[in-house]
Amino acid sequence: MTEPGVPAPDPLMAARQFQILARRAEAAQLTAMVEHQDALEAEERLAELPLHARREARKVPVRQLALELRMSERTVAVLLGCARFARRELPQTWRAFGEGAVDQQRLRLVADAAMSLESAEHVEALDTAAEKKAPESTAAQLRRWLNRFVARLGPEEFARSCEQAQRHRHVRLQHLENGVSLLQALLPTVQAAAIEKRLRAAARGLDGPQPRDPEAAETPAPSPDLMSTGSGPACSDHTDSAPQPHDPRTLDQREADLLAAWLLDGRVGGTPVEAALAIMVPEVTLTGESNEPAVSADGAWAIPAQAVRELAFAPGAQHRWYEAVTRRPSSAEDDVLEIRYQGRFAPQRLRDAVAFRDRTCRAEGCSVPAEHCDLDHRIPWPKGPTTGTNLQALCRRHHRMKSHGYLDPPDAVADR
Repeated sequence: MTEPGVPAPDPLMAARQFQILARRAEAAQLTAMVEHQDALEAEERLAELPLHARREARKVPVRQLALELRMSERTVAVLLGCARFARRELPQTWRAFGEGAVDQQRLRLVADAAMSLESAEHVEALDTAAEKKAPESTAAQLRRWLNRFVARLGPEEFARSCEQAQRHRHVRLQHLENGVSLLQALLPTVQAAAIEKRLRAAARGLDGPQPRDPEAAETPAPSPDLMSTGSGPACSDHTDSAPQPHDPRTLDQREADLLAAWLLDGRVGGTPVEAALAIMVPEVTLTGESNEPAVSADGAWAIPAQAVRELAFAPGAQHRWYEAVTRRPSSAEDDVLEIRYQGRFAPQRLRDAVAFRDRTCRAEGCSVPAEHCDLDHRIPWPKGPTTGTNLQALCRRHHRMKSHGYLDPPDAVADR
C-alpha cells in the first residue's frame, strides 16, 4: 500500500521498469554463465591436457550449468555460444543487452544474423545498426529487418548463403498423439511464399458473401491477395467474408484440407487458383548492373538478385510491373508511394502502393502483412481525401480499435 499523500505508481510505467530489471537480470545470469565457462577453461589450459581430454573437459561447464539451472545441455551450449560471439563481435548490442534495452531473444536474433556474415566490416555495420533497431522493435519486426539488412549489406554473401541453405531442403513427417501428424517442409522461400498465397486464395475462394459487419460501411468485399485477381489491402470499409453455414471450417482448417487434397491427388475441385507474389526490386538489379536483392512486399524476406532475374525473364511468366519512386534510387527498401487519386475508394494501383509502402499493419508492434489489412483513411472521408498520405494499412483488430477511439494514430511511415 502507498503512504498517505504519496501518489500511486503508474502500473504501465512499473511494468516497463520491471521489464528492464528482468532483462538486466537475464544479462547478468548469462554473463555469469560465460564467466563460469571461462574459469574452467582457464584451469584446463593450465593443466595442459591432451587434445582429446580437452574436448571432453569443455563439456563440463555446460553440464554443470545445465544441472544447476534445470536446462538442457543443448540449450546451455547454444546460449553460451551466442553470448561469447556477441561479447566478442557485437560489443554495442552486447552493451545494450547488459543495460536492459535488449532481451535475450533479440540478442540471439542479431547474433545469428551476424554469424552468417563473412566480412568483419559487415558484422561491425550490423552491430551498429542493430543497437538502435533492436530496442524499438518486436522480435518479429527485428527478424524481418535483419533479413533485409543482411541481404542488402552483402548481396554476394547472401546469394551464397541462400544457395547453401537450399541444399538442405527436405520434407519431414512427425506422427503425434490424438490422430494428427506434423508435416514440415524446408523449401526455397519463393516456392514457399507462392504455396502460401495459393492456399490462402483457394481457401478464401470457398467463402460466399455474408452480411457485412454493422460497424463497417457498405462497400465491396476485399480480395485476399495483393497481386492476385483484384487484390490488395482491403478498403477501410471492407470486411472479410465468413464461411457459408454449410462449410463451418475455419480458414486454417480449409487450408489444411486443401493442402492434403493437392498432395494426395493433385485436385482441389472447382476452377484453378491463380496467386502471385509481390516483390520490390531495383531496376539496376534487373539489368544486371547490381546484385542488390529484392524484398517481399511485407519486408519479411529477400531474394538473391540472380533468382529475381530468373523469375523476371522466365518464359511464359505474367508480371504486373509498377515503377516506384524511392528515397534511395538503387534501393528496394524504402517508401514507394507517390500516387494520389480523388474519390472515396482507392483504385487498385493505390491499394498496391500502400501495401508496398506500409509492409505491415501500421499499428506499433503489429506484423500482420499489409496485403491482409484494411485500407484506412487517417482522417475519415469525406473530410480526409483518398490520397497516399491519408491512407494506411490497419489490420481488422487495430482498425476497429481506431474506429472506436482506442488506438492512437500510428506514426508516419518508417523503416519496418
